[in-house]
Amino acid sequence: MRYNLLILVLVILTLTQRNPQETIIELVGNVIWVLIPAIFSLIAAIILTYQPRNIIGWLLMIPAAAFALENPLDS
Repeated sequence: MRYNLLILVLVILTLTQRNPQETIIELVGNVIWVLIPAIFSLIAAIILTYQPRNIIGWLLMIPAAAFALENPLDS
């Protein structure tokens, strides 16, 4: 639940802190980049809920973790 709230906050921040010259295509692209970790982690969570030893589920967590750690590490 907290992760969904975090994704919602990141989408809102992306929408409110955009460049005024940014086109709608760039805005949609930025929002999609915010949603990518949520998609990967959701699919991984579904797989790991039913089969905790499934290697594909664990491999899908890697991009989610990489995207989640990208912004704090850049700062």
